[in-house]
Amino acid sequence: GETRATLMGVLQLATAESVTGVLN
Repeated sequence: GETRATLMGVLQLATAESVTGVLN
């Protein structure tokens, strides 16, 4: 549902931020 989509979006953002932190 919408809640799952929101959680997946947050997880995706957190993962992207972690990857960016590692690259930088």
